[in-house]
Amino acid sequence: MIKRTLKELRPELTRVAAMTGLTASDPRFVTKLNLALEELFNEGDWPGVVDRYRFTTYGGLVVIPGDLDRIMQVAFDATPVEMRQEWFEFLQFGPGVQDGNTWFDAMIDRGETCLFREIPDVGYKLKVKGRVDEREDGVRPKIRILGYDENRRWIRTADGDGVLQDGFEVEIDGDSGSKAVTTNAAITGIVGVQKPVTKGFVDFYSVKDGEADYHIATYAPRETTPSYRQYTIPFVASDDTASVIARCRRRFVPVVNDTDVVPISNLPALESMVMAIQKREAEDYAGYAALKSIAVDLLNKEANAYRGVQRKPALTFSESALIGAIPHVQ
Repeated sequence: MIKRTLKELRPELTRVAAMTGLTASDPRFVTKLNLALEELFNEGDWPGVVDRYRFTTYGGLVVIPGDLDRIMQVAFDATPVEMRQEWFEFLQFGPGVQDGNTWFDAMIDRGETCLFREIPDVGYKLKVKGRVDEREDGVRPKIRILGYDENRRWIRTADGDGVLQDGFEVEIDGDSGSKAVTTNAAITGIVGVQKPVTKGFVDFYSVKDGEADYHIATYAPRETTPSYRQYTIPFVASDDTASVIARCRRRFVPVVNDTDVVPISNLPALESMVMAIQKREAEDYAGYAALKSIAVDLLNKEANAYRGVQRKPALTFSESALIGAIPHVQ
């Protein structure tokens, strides 16, 4: 398995592009390539799709970057921790909702969020801070924020034509001395962010007079509707900061720029999958299925060659509220 950028692959993709009647530099071919990559991406946990990462947990909350889809396995303080799904807290005979520091020693999936950390309490205003000059023709771009005001009411504001819309807009200031714009009113919750593509990163802080700025998010230039998977480790104290090591699955992100690394660079597999896309668009579903099967088989063989012979992990159980009372389960 060789990691390669889109620029490095373009010469070798020329023949594949010719099958579609396009050139490798044509944006329409890149669109087809991304369709092929996304389908293959979701067919397996290929080398390069799954990798090892280290994160910091603040009070037991772990929010993974937008380029990652989910945590598959995790170790806290060098000790493996069980993973639990979103529904686990709602089982009738389960441990219940795990808010705050509790005894429960597992990591629980909490779905999606647009923030790295929640706003700490009521009375905090929002500071939006740019890092570089984002102005186009002297005009700053704006970011739209969906959330609740200091009275926990849903925020709606009027646009230039007087039409009410959900949320409110804040200019992205990366050109002034402070490089920041702070809201006039307090914000108690943010559930969505709609951001233009920017030149630099954009930071969010919760701010309150007499207190240090509290960092709650940083958005990458290409992010437009940021959404991140979040997890909680209930047994970690609310004021504790620690690191966790995890095996994670990457989230598919389309390749756009020449410097973007193509997540699957197996050329025979890409060739077969691009041809499969062509068959599907021509409504030849049998041809599509056959070519996709070839592409997946090629990736399986590459993965087996990369990983080598591996011993399967033994099946183990741990005592819990669900199976602890069953004597023959050990």
